[in-house]
Amino acid sequence: MAESPACNSAALIDGKVARDRRLDLARGISLWMVFLDHIPTDVTNLITLRNYCFCDAADVFVFISGFACAIGYGAVARDCGFAAATVRILRRAWQIYLAQLVLVLVLFAEIIWLGGGLERYTHEMNIGPLLNTPGPAAIWTVILQYRPVNTDVFPTMALLRLAFPLVLWLMFKRPLAVLGASVALYAVCYGFRLNIPTWPRGSWYFNPFTWQLLVVLGAWCALDGARRLRDLLTSRAALVAAIAVLVLSAILIVGHQVHDASGTAPNWLERMMFPVDKTYLSFSRIVSLVALLIVAVRVVPQDAKVLRSAFGRVAISCGEHPLELFSLSVLLSFAMHVILVGVHEAIPAQIALSMLGIVIMALVGVVLSWAVAKGHYGTSGTLPTRSTSGGDN
Repeated sequence: MAESPACNSAALIDGKVARDRRLDLARGISLWMVFLDHIPTDVTNLITLRNYCFCDAADVFVFISGFACAIGYGAVARDCGFAAATVRILRRAWQIYLAQLVLVLVLFAEIIWLGGGLERYTHEMNIGPLLNTPGPAAIWTVILQYRPVNTDVFPTMALLRLAFPLVLWLMFKRPLAVLGASVALYAVCYGFRLNIPTWPRGSWYFNPFTWQLLVVLGAWCALDGARRLRDLLTSRAALVAAIAVLVLSAILIVGHQVHDASGTAPNWLERMMFPVDKTYLSFSRIVSLVALLIVAVRVVPQDAKVLRSAFGRVAISCGEHPLELFSLSVLLSFAMHVILVGVHEAIPAQIALSMLGIVIMALVGVVLSWAVAKGHYGTSGTLPTRSTSGGDN
């Protein structure tokens, strides 16, 4: 595609790309769930997806990233050429990489400051290498082979973003072939347990070779799949099947959490669904995610009132800034964990601190969206998140 002489952010802001606010709503709620899930022994995280679905907020977050990137960067590619889209994609990958380094540094300082150097937090948060061998740990951090707990998703997202220009280019030409190749890569790496090692031991918690399937699936749905499968996915049969999958998932998950109910389902079904492997992205997680998406699209149409409600606007503001809000959630979750340990994890304190953390995230999201709307933040040559379909998500 030839480079358009009118290629600039303003041209794209003036209505060429319509943003689906449901993406930001779902991502904002997912970010709140991620925050709750990262607080150990917090009673409020009983309301999050992972307690009732095989998938959790991370699956939703990654799928939406692929969907939003395909729409946003696809619009840039159509209007300005793939070179312009590639530059913006790589710039976002660089931003994610820098965010990972800054997050590790700030989280390390927070652990030392709030944790008082306690061995408990050193072990829980995997900062022992930074304390004991700071030189090698710093080097491995720079090359994304070492990271404290809860910072694992950024390296995977940075790597997948680096590969996205090729995915997008091929998706415009042979979308089904790209999806097929993605499924094949997932199957091989899942079956043979192929992953990238980390330092000093272990492997990437979010295996990029398997989690790439959610990014590609999201991109395919955005550019080709939704059109191809519209009649099927909006049918009553698909809705009934999706609800059945979600109900069955909830029964199985709750059954495994409550010992007395562990035999609720037949043995063959439990063997097929468990264990729910997050690192290699179990097939049960993908099925659960697809079912959740089918129901969500029917329950929350594009003109849903919740999108215009106070709750919806706040959640959307958080979803518009995933990089900033995810980083904040990691820092807040550790701070809340330390405070809860100090008060012996009292349930009223758990509820109060969880609500406080979400309020802080909401305020930051609203302020960032206001700053973007005023042109004070996030508009330096990128697609501003307020006005477009998510090219820098």
